[in-house]
Order: sequence, then C-alpha cells, then structure tokens
Amino acid sequence: MSGERNKLIIMPKHTPFQPAILQIYVGAQHLATHYVTRPSLRIGRARGCELVLDQPYIERQHALLRWQGGQWWLESLAPDHPVRYTGQPVPMAVPLLPDTTFEVGPVQVHFALADHVGDDSQPSTFLAELPDTTLAMSHAQLLRVSYGQISSSYPLNQPVLRIGRDPACEISIPLRTVSRHHATLTRHGDGYRISDQHSANGLMLHGRRVQQHTLQHGDTITIANERGHHVGLHYTDQRVADQPPLTTLTLAPEQPALAIGRSSDNALILDHPLVSAQHALLQRTASGDVFLTDLGSTNGTFVQGERISRSRVQAGNLIQIGAYQFIYRERAVALRPPIISCASMREGSSTPCPTGPSRSSVT
Repeated sequence: MSGERNKLIIMPKHTPFQPAILQIYVGAQHLATHYVTRPSLRIGRARGCELVLDQPYIERQHALLRWQGGQWWLESLAPDHPVRYTGQPVPMAVPLLPDTTFEVGPVQVHFALADHVGDDSQPSTFLAELPDTTLAMSHAQLLRVSYGQISSSYPLNQPVLRIGRDPACEISIPLRTVSRHHATLTRHGDGYRISDQHSANGLMLHGRRVQQHTLQHGDTITIANERGHHVGLHYTDQRVADQPPLTTLTLAPEQPALAIGRSSDNALILDHPLVSAQHALLQRTASGDVFLTDLGSTNGTFVQGERISRSRVQAGNLIQIGAYQFIYRERAVALRPPIISCASMREGSSTPCPTGPSRSSVT
C-alpha cells in the first residue's frame, strides 16, 4: 500500500479505545474520509453531530458509533429510518465488524480499524491504512432502488440477494407494491440474473413482464401495481459505465408510444440533470406516422436543431433530449453518447454524475 494512503493518528498514551476510519460514499462516488478519534460518534444531519451528512432522508441524529466492551457498536437513533447493516435494518445496537459497510439513508459508510504501532513508552500511535475501497466501489455492481422521493443504492457483492418487502431480505423495500419475497438476484458469470419469485406484481422490462433476465449495465426493472405505484430497480455495472456504446432503441409495432424522461416510470430512462422527470413522448399514430411531443420539459426537445412542442419525425432526423442525441430510424432509434460532459456541468457538486442512459427499452 502506498504511503499516500496511510495516516498516522497520535493519541494519548493508553487510549482506551481503538480509532477507526470511515469512508463515505453515495453510490460509487467517494465523498469523504472521516477519522474516529473519540469513543463515540454521532451521525446525522444536525450540525452538532461529529459526522454531518447533509443528504436527503437522513435524520438530524440518525446513528451512533460507540466503543463498549472492547469493540465498536452501531446503534440506530432514528426508529422510523433505521441504519442498515449487512443488508438488514438495525433496530437497536449491533457489534460493528472491521471492513464492513453500513448504510445511513442513501449514504454507504465503510468501517475499518486503525492499527496500533510503536511501544507503550510513547503516546499511542495508530497507522490508519485506508482500504482501497475507492477502486473496489468504482468497479462495483450496484442496484439503485427508487420509489417516490426515496433512492438507495445496494452493492451487489453476494452470490444470492433477495428482494422483497420482508425485512429479512438483503434488499428490503417496505411497500405493499412489493411482495414479501418478490425476486432473487443470483450471480451469473461475472454479472447478475434477476428472477421473479411468483410475486403478485411481477417484474417489468421494456414494458413487458419477464420471469427472469440477465442484467446489463443501465437496465431498469420496474415493479408496478394497478394503482400506478411503482418501484424502479436500476442496475449499474461500473466496469462498463465509462464505455458509452452506440445502442439501438426499438419501438415495437405493438408498442404505440414510448415515454422518455429521468424518472423510473418511463420506458426510456435518461438519468441526467438536463432531462426532466417526464420529458417527451414518442408516439405512433393510427396511420403509422411517428410524432415526438415535448411534455413541458425544462430544457426542451429538439428535432433537426429546432425546439419543438410536437413534430413528426422521419428516418434520419436528429433528435436531442438534454445531453443525448438520437438518430431516428423507421423501426429503431440509434443513440449517441452524451454531448455534454457531467464534469463540465456539475463541477464541485457532491452528487454523482450519471454515465449514460438507462437501457430500459434498449436492445
């Protein structure tokens, strides 16, 4: 391990606890490193907390780390939004093992211990060897679960993970739309396969119900009921996230319309800040003509460089939605990579930038 990833923590002699290192992530983005140099640490949104996480869905005082009985413990301080550890909600306090990760709202916190060096004749010195979790997380396979205003990311690092309403599931979604044991993620080759477990509302991909599907980077699986309540399961494989290939979008003959936007209930999800939640609608008329309608988006919809409210599109037309350009084909739309980089738009932002469109409805 290189020296730049080491840090010496000098503590008073005979320190009665072992300092720790917290690596803070949202999704695959590393936000900060925090050194725990006291026997207790409060985590929350309030400025009085030792670790302040100013993120949505984090309570003012959300969690507590405390040293007791020769080890670190993790405790939930928000009963309605408990911390999750090893995929399970923490109703009270649990022992916190080294090199593990817990979740506070949408934030993942990797916990590691600092190793003691030197002898007892000197002040206690701890060598904090920062685990190379940045690389590991950047190459992680993640499942982002979104519903309403809630969005949480789960690293896929086990051979089998259960998705369901039951709190015992590794990916627990507390909604009636989701069955108690709705689906299973199973490692398949170097990726994952999702399988429906005889659920009431099933799994939808590209607007069609599927029994099982081998996930590809950018896929969004939807769980929806007849009342319009829906949950989006967005799969990200960071190993291919930086390789925006030219992809093809097919508007099937039996599919009269295609909703395009940023929210998870669209058939084509473009997860980018320039794209509105409900941005545009590609629609085939009874005569077979195809029209593109802007749905009151903030940044507009363009055909052949002209901003449109509603326009007929023909083969070869250039369509632009936010940072994405499309070439319309008679039975397909070819998608180009974003023409505006996230780095130039979001410089200084702590929000992770998407790397490209969802492949929902993309073949």
